[in-house]
Amino acid sequence: KTTYPTKTAKEAGAILVAGSDAPVLTKDPQPFVNMEFGVTRARHGLRPMSPQQRLDIRDLIDAYTINGARALGRASEIGSIEIGKSADFIVLDQNILALADQGHAEKIGATKVLATWFIGKKVYSGQQE
Repeated sequence: KTTYPTKTAKEAGAILVAGSDAPVLTKDPQPFVNMEFGVTRARHGLRPMSPQQRLDIRDLIDAYTINGARALGRASEIGSIEIGKSADFIVLDQNILALADQGHAEKIGATKVLATWFIGKKVYSGQQE
């Protein structure tokens, strides 16, 4: 009942911060698999673990972005797309907000990054140009 008590922690006032390498199940980062789990609390084909701890997809996006920047004391520089902040962002192959909002959160884990921009420069492209 208390596996990853994220919702309880949030309701108690904790600022949720996430990293792409946790839990460490593979050598490759899996942030979208982790986000899917945070929303559904289930691994494919298994019953949900601690379903009362489900989070909204927006809470999870914040945990990976602005909350991490706050934890580093750099929220005025990074963590959200705003004038004056570093232009760091990714382009995805699907809309994870829509998936969660429309009851298809189990598809979030399959999300792929099409491009990554860091300090306003494209540093990765997963597609042919």
